[in-house]
Amino acid sequence: MIITTLIIISLLGLWSCFLEPSWLETTRISVFLSHLPKPFEGFTCLHISDFHFKNKPSFILRRALKQAHKLKPDCILFTGDFLCYSQADHPEELKQFLSEFKAPYGCFAVLGNHDYTSYISLNSSGQSVVLDKGLSLLSRFKQQLTPTNLSGNINLLKVLEESPFKLLRNETFQITKSGAILNIAGLGDLFAGDIQQEKTYQNWNFESPGLVMCHNPLTAKLLEGSPGELILSGHTHGSQLNIPFIRDFLLQDKRLRRGLIPIGSKKIFISRGVGSHIHFRFFSRPEITLITLYGKL
Repeated sequence: MIITTLIIISLLGLWSCFLEPSWLETTRISVFLSHLPKPFEGFTCLHISDFHFKNKPSFILRRALKQAHKLKPDCILFTGDFLCYSQADHPEELKQFLSEFKAPYGCFAVLGNHDYTSYISLNSSGQSVVLDKGLSLLSRFKQQLTPTNLSGNINLLKVLEESPFKLLRNETFQITKSGAILNIAGLGDLFAGDIQQEKTYQNWNFESPGLVMCHNPLTAKLLEGSPGELILSGHTHGSQLNIPFIRDFLLQDKRLRRGLIPIGSKKIFISRGVGSHIHFRFFSRPEITLITLYGKL
């Protein structure tokens, strides 16, 4: 009995630490946007999130890049956490990796809570706090320091300037195709207090539909009266330890875990992400998502 138990524990450890974190899934969904211009019918957006890049591209990151090339999307949308614990120790490696992503209508990105000058999370009171990665989980929950005036990680911002990815930090970019417009908006991170809606939508074309990118799905609760029918986010890793009664422990809203979810008058798609800052997954495979836009049911 003891030997059997040890074997089962070993197999579960092997699965969650080595096998599942490398088993990338390509999810395909169709999204219908009202008033979608005819030139954008069938337009494809590859949604990627949470690289958590460390000192070099991991196996799973390379696999995501290879799949991105194979899918040939019209545009690529990355919803934050390029880095892991705000560390960009090997910016040249990151720049080389990002430079290999290409799409005819552009690559766009927003910052996640790991992408600022400090790593940001929540404490036990639900307050955003600056954290030291060396702290124990219990110590992190006891932190009380609220972050102020956080800026994007300097090394990361320099890398993005020289990469195919256009950073949308509280701004809207308009993709044009045959004279038609599709809005792509990007917000800063919620935990960093970097949400500026008025600034974000200054350039929004209200006669055209669009998508909104944000890292944290909780941001969607602030966007009910704002433009955009589809919100894209990541951050949760699909509840990385996806076991009933455990999977919602670190979620602030258990409804906003993964997949395509209606929220108010909008829909949000929450990616399970590609990488992770803690290297394990259990029933929450890494994913990239090919979203095809349609204007009619």
